Amino acid sequence: MRSRRGGRLFWEGSWPQTPISAEARGRLRVWKSKAADKFAPYREDVRDAAVQFLRRGSRVGRARAFEKVRRLLPARAVLEGVRLEGDPLAVWAMLRARGPVAIDPDTRNGRPVEPYLKQDCVVVEYILVGKVGVSVGLWTLEVPDHALGRMLDRMPGADIDAVLLAAHHAALRAQLDDDKIRTSLANHKSSFLLPAGNGVFSCEIRAGPDVASGGALHVHLFAHTWLHGDQLHDDQTPLLVDGAEGARLGDGVLLPAPLHRLDRVDDGGSVQIRVWAPGMPETLARPMGRA
Repeated sequence: MRSRRGGRLFWEGSWPQTPISAEARGRLRVWKSKAADKFAPYREDVRDAAVQFLRRGSRVGRARAFEKVRRLLPARAVLEGVRLEGDPLAVWAMLRARGPVAIDPDTRNGRPVEPYLKQDCVVVEYILVGKVGVSVGLWTLEVPDHALGRMLDRMPGADIDAVLLAAHHAALRAQLDDDKIRTSLANHKSSFLLPAGNGVFSCEIRAGPDVASGGALHVHLFAHTWLHGDQLHDDQTPLLVDGAEGARLGDGVLLPAPLHRLDRVDDGGSVQIRVWAPGMPETLARPMGRA
């Protein structure tokens, strides 16, 4: 549970009762004030540009329409992939500060949502332009204020954008067949270490009905805290995200929501993934030259 004592932020219960430093809280507050700006995806000019992107028949025409869409998006939006042939598609990632992610509790066992899942946070969202028009939503990662505060305490000079985007790309490249991922999919209490900057986020996989999308099943990663690489013991190994072969989270379970459908198929938590036929730009799941 979160509480304040003398203006300082503490974490009780499962978290050590150690305050986030005033310097870290101040820097996080300034950064979040900028990241809280909301993008209005259904503005008429954005919608019209997206329609032109879909209707243009030639690659040159689509490229021009794509550049118009790109100019209309926030400067903070990071292009992840674009396809101009066949079914045109463009996807951006954007960091946004927000309140807690609204995923319903696991009604099979009747347990309420735990307090640590009710924190304000920063999420990685997608902005997708394609057959669905312009769509924006939660994508790969939910990082609560506690984890961000710990990161700034342990790495004061951290570039918040760079660390979060590095973690986002690591999540996309993580192998679905990794034992740690398989265990976490079956038991959401099981955590794993996701590379992020000079350290790692200790993450769990959250899966459940997404209130914002009318109850559709959604999967994303929740970061409990951030650990510097120097804090890790020999038996604490991050996920392998580079140089590995096989299906990756970004190829299926962590696709942007409009590109797939997830269905829970048994009480054990097994999830069936149905991918939208044209797929997504290759660079999205396997970004090159990224941290």
